[in-house]
Amino acid sequence: MQFAHISQANQEFQKALAHGNAQDADLLLSSSKVQVNVPDADGHTPLWHTIQRGQYKTMEKLISLGADMSVKDKQGASLFDSKAGHLACQMMLNQAVAKNDLNNIDAWLKRGATIASEELMKYAKTPEMVTVLRQKGAPYREAFQELDKKAHVLKSDVYHKNKAAWDEMASWNWKYQALKQFHDIDQGKEQSKQKVPASKLTAAVQNGGR
Repeated sequence: MQFAHISQANQEFQKALAHGNAQDADLLLSSSKVQVNVPDADGHTPLWHTIQRGQYKTMEKLISLGADMSVKDKQGASLFDSKAGHLACQMMLNQAVAKNDLNNIDAWLKRGATIASEELMKYAKTPEMVTVLRQKGAPYREAFQELDKKAHVLKSDVYHKNKAAWDEMASWNWKYQALKQFHDIDQGKEQSKQKVPASKLTAAVQNGGR
C-alpha cells in the first residue's frame, strides 16, 4: 500500500480495509478524522480503496460524508472503471431499487450499472419501482417465474388451508400480478408474430400452397 502524503487516520483506514476489518474502518469514519477526498500517492481516495475491497456499506457511508465520485487516479481511471467498480455500481443500483430510491436509478446507470440485470426486478418493493424498471427495459422473467412457482405451491392441497402462507402471499401478490401482466402481454405479442395473416393464407391457397 502507498501511504505517502496522507494522514495517519487515512493510513489506518486503508489498513483496516486491507485486513477486511470493516468495523474499524467505520469507526474511523465516525471519528471524522478520515479525510474522505484526500488521495494517496497513486491518486486513490478512501472511496476507491473501499470499492476495491467490496465494502459497500462503508462505501455508502463515505458517499453520505461527501466523497467525490468523479475523481480519477494518476492513470486517468475513474472509480468505476475497474471490474470491482462495475460490481459496486451494480450493487448500489440494487440497493437504490430496494430502497425505492427513484432519484438515483439513472445516476448509477450512468456510472456503469446495467438495467439488463435479472436481479433488479427482484429487489423492487413498490408498484412504482416495478413500473419504472419495466419502462427502462429491465428484464422480469426470473422474478416472475419465482413468484409464479410460489403461487402454484400455495394453490396446492398442502397449503390450501394454511392461513399463514396465504397471509405471506399478500405481501407479494401485487408484484406477482404486475409481472404476470407483463408476461401475458409479451406472450400475446409472441403468438401474434407466429400467426400467418389471413391475406397470406388466401394468397398461398390461390398459388397452390407456394
